[in-house]
Amino acid sequence: MAFLIVGIVVALLGLGLVITHIRVWQRESAVPNVDKTELRSQRWQYRRRVTTSSLMAVVGGLIVLGQSIDRQAHPAIYICIWMVVIVIAMAMILLALIDFTVVRRRLKTRLVVLEAKKKMLEKEARLLRQQQDGNHELN
Repeated sequence: MAFLIVGIVVALLGLGLVITHIRVWQRESAVPNVDKTELRSQRWQYRRRVTTSSLMAVVGGLIVLGQSIDRQAHPAIYICIWMVVIVIAMAMILLALIDFTVVRRRLKTRLVVLEAKKKMLEKEARLLRQQQDGNHELN
């Protein structure tokens, strides 16, 4: 009975995440003037996350199905279902690791760009202060 509840919760959580990802993608893709590279990265991230969440919902359904089958009467089906659950779980872990790596790399790239902009702005501010100080000395 507990596995049935766990399966239903996992399936509902997966479906809820799919809906959330779709809503976020609709909002993000509607933003005007987004860099094409950034939009492509966001699209791939959306696909990875929807796939992972969908697989999570499938795992929840398979958990319910696996617990509904009489393992004494149908041991091969029971074993196959749980093998599929294990394979899907491994695929989900792989997708999560890929997503983590890609997001981390994108954030590092953004930080480098922001740091360069910050240095440029600090240099401009320093030059403006020097110009201001030079103008005050003349008055």
